[in-house]
Amino acid sequence: MSANMSNPISNFKPASKKLVRLAKKTARLQFKAAQANLKWVDGFRKEYGHDDIPDALVEAIDYSSGNVDMLTADFIGLNSMKNES
Repeated sequence: MSANMSNPISNFKPASKKLVRLAKKTARLQFKAAQANLKWVDGFRKEYGHDDIPDALVEAIDYSSGNVDMLTADFIGLNSMKNES
């Protein structure tokens, strides 16, 4: 390595304690969300006999903005028919 090139390791800055706490919290919540999603898919499969979950439900659940009011029994039922394409 030439004298002009700096070693990236020597320039590293450790993350703050706050950022480390946020990263750990996010990782724990992500794990819980993944587990909940597996339970949802398993429950859907048991109730409807397939796991071909339609886009409307995937969008409402996987890409939720926190608005769960639309997730009614009717909405789920109407959007649970197996896609035959």
